[in-house]
Amino acid sequence: MDKKIVVYLVVTLFISTAFLSGIGTAQIKKTNTKSEKIIKINNQPNQTQAVGRITKTSNIVSLQNLVMVVITSPEDGAVVTDPHLIVLGYATDEAGMNYWEWEWHYKGGSHSNSSYFETAEYVEFRIDIHGLQPGWNLVIVRFKNIYGVSGEDSVNVTYNPPDEEPPQVTIESPENGAIFTHPHITVTGVVTDNAGIFSIGAKHRWEDGETETSSTIPPTTYFPFEWDFELYEGWNEITIYAEDLADLYGEDVIEVWYYPEQPEITFYQLDLNLDDMTIKDSSWGQAIIQYEHLAEIIYVNLEVNDQWVVQNLPILPVDDEILLDFNLGVEEGEDINSVEYAYDITLSPVSSYNPSDIKVAPVFNRAVVMASGEIGETVNYIPMGTLIGWLPVDYAFHDKKNITNQDCGISECVPAAISNSLKFLKKRHKMTDSKMEDANISIAKMKTATGWSAGGAPASPEANAWWNKKKKYMEDNDYPITTTIHKEDVKMDDIIKEIKKGQDIELRVPGHAAMIVGIIKHANGKYTVSVAHDINQSNPGGTVTQHTIYDPSTGKFTGGTWINGKKLSRIIVECPKENKPPNKPAKPSGPTKGKPNKAYSYSSSTTDPDNDNIFYMFTWGDGTNSGWLGPYASGSTVTASHTWTYQGDFEIRVKAKDTHGAESEWSDILSVSMPRSRIQLHPLLLKFFEGNSIFPRIKALLLNIKYL
Repeated sequence: MDKKIVVYLVVTLFISTAFLSGIGTAQIKKTNTKSEKIIKINNQPNQTQAVGRITKTSNIVSLQNLVMVVITSPEDGAVVTDPHLIVLGYATDEAGMNYWEWEWHYKGGSHSNSSYFETAEYVEFRIDIHGLQPGWNLVIVRFKNIYGVSGEDSVNVTYNPPDEEPPQVTIESPENGAIFTHPHITVTGVVTDNAGIFSIGAKHRWEDGETETSSTIPPTTYFPFEWDFELYEGWNEITIYAEDLADLYGEDVIEVWYYPEQPEITFYQLDLNLDDMTIKDSSWGQAIIQYEHLAEIIYVNLEVNDQWVVQNLPILPVDDEILLDFNLGVEEGEDINSVEYAYDITLSPVSSYNPSDIKVAPVFNRAVVMASGEIGETVNYIPMGTLIGWLPVDYAFHDKKNITNQDCGISECVPAAISNSLKFLKKRHKMTDSKMEDANISIAKMKTATGWSAGGAPASPEANAWWNKKKKYMEDNDYPITTTIHKEDVKMDDIIKEIKKGQDIELRVPGHAAMIVGIIKHANGKYTVSVAHDINQSNPGGTVTQHTIYDPSTGKFTGGTWINGKKLSRIIVECPKENKPPNKPAKPSGPTKGKPNKAYSYSSSTTDPDNDNIFYMFTWGDGTNSGWLGPYASGSTVTASHTWTYQGDFEIRVKAKDTHGAESEWSDILSVSMPRSRIQLHPLLLKFFEGNSIFPRIKALLLNIKYL
């Protein structure tokens, strides 16, 4: 028989014996009548009141059941916005109750009250609490019967004060009324709110139009912002606004003016040294504009010597300068000392270009040294054509702060392109694997990976081509990289999707390789492809970003040194291997019973499929958690301690996450009780034991039982 039942039977037996031998026969008379009373108990400190509805019925005294207390309202775990809380419930006990107490606990304090009342077997109560505290509020209600046996129930509610204050938006920079000579500015400031900001947006107005953008954010009471804008000439109005969880709106507005000064432009006539072919004073011209733009797409138009040589070319923000290739319109070998030119940078394309402000600029010579990067491939020089852009319908690009473009030696374009790409991946994805250390992704290491020799990397036969050799090298040496090789029929739309995911892309045309840093799809089906490479191999200062036009109908490119006129051969996509989250942690182990205000320790462990280090977080079932602990090696056991501040039943769970942020599912639950009630012996029963020496063993048994 269960210990609990034995104890109850023993207590009942000796209470009956005591009444018969020590006090006399006691029996309640059975009747068919019932009496009801309403008892109001006022508690001054918090203006709470309890209302007890008492119903008396005849019965024989029994202690076979504890006092039952039930809180019927509110529900445990409820979230309320009214500071006035009404707690309703009832208590019942067949022996009759005559005492009750309640406790109200909250972060930073507590209140309690108690009173005796006329004995009743059934009581309904009401507690009014005025002035709930923000956060958790725990209410415990406890009743005792005439023999001192008690029972209780509790409810925990969360009070979120009603929000009546809108978000406070403050633009800290630039100042209202500022004047700029450059079109790109960064607006900085902060948004604060007492309850929680969940949405932030920006409006930009100018003389001829306006734009607006917004996004949701995880709720927070403090949010610093940095917002980039491209100003229009003249007046600009910028509004930063925010909404909070109560749908309240706040904003700040500034007005600024933009009066542009044209960026510096420099013109070059290229002296080409391509393999064994040398062309001094070629027809190939370059214009470099020192212009760091922040808009995602700008349009460049360039006129040189009355020829519209660059037409609405869309440019992505992938470099601190804009390099434009164009045809000088002269015979090969004819030296050019100056050009007449005009150019414009706009945020939308133009239908025609008839500049009135024609200027004259000197033309400098620039050396281009490029040798075939592949064994058996030679240059096929084609004069530069006209770069013609179109309205974009889709695009993707890499953040320039993550782009690496290294100087390389003669014929080293292949290992340089791969090294540039891997260095990008390392920065972009914050890869910490030892295989991604600089020495393992250097140009020298990629020479080994591609089978490079002094004449370049092998391009045939296919099984021995550098792109396949590099892929196998990565796999054999456990690089955390997945390589996908696309042939000439690749869909550029698919490559745009890969760039949006943060993958690195290498372009291969016969004899050359370069890193793709951005692609724009035009409405006419063509593409602007931006590549980073070194056009002056073995010499410093040759790393550039060039913009070429790719025509899928011919498979050829227009623009880009060496790339111009070449057909697309391969596109190599590299991405980090998929990170898998840690496995489900083991069910926490530790004590399942205890006392409030005492620390207890609990342990768990799990493994990570990728052998990543692991963080752990325990939740304690009382609205608190351990925070993320660690990191720990995969398979290690973690131990955390917790102290519960009030009694009740709690559920402990643990979750794991790896160093890349991937989280596991929750562990199974460990249930914990803090604590159960200690047996209280009625004074009459204690007196009976003292007067009856024949029961010392039973007395000792009862006094040594700690918990029911």
